[in-house]
Amino acid sequence: MPIEEKNGKKVITFGKKKDAPKSAPTVAPDTGKAIRMIKVIEERISNLDRKTELIENNILSVNKRQNVELKTVNSKLMELEKDIGLVKRRIVEMATDLKNFARREEFDTIKKYIDLWQPLSFVSREELDSLIEEKLRSMRE
Repeated sequence: MPIEEKNGKKVITFGKKKDAPKSAPTVAPDTGKAIRMIKVIEERISNLDRKTELIENNILSVNKRQNVELKTVNSKLMELEKDIGLVKRRIVEMATDLKNFARREEFDTIKKYIDLWQPLSFVSREELDSLIEEKLRSMRE
């Protein structure tokens, strides 16, 4: 029988010595606070990761949309350039056609001759032939 001393008294123990019940490990209050802070920081980092991913997706979406709009603008610009080239060619054609028209001075000269000659009072060959025939008939009769 073993005899042990506990708290200054001698105690006889029978059988196997029982271990004192193990208590839960105690955490210092500073360590618990640090663990909570670490969890808060991890949560914040997780939130920042989600926000960053969302921002990246938004940027990609905006970039795709802008690329489509840029292609549309470029195609419209190409069409406008073609139209401008066509207009330029037509203006050149009109300018060359205008060179073939009579100038104001030439027109005024022709007008003076027409007023002087009065071509509406002229007789056509057919009218002259018919007049001559009428005169000849009237003279025969």
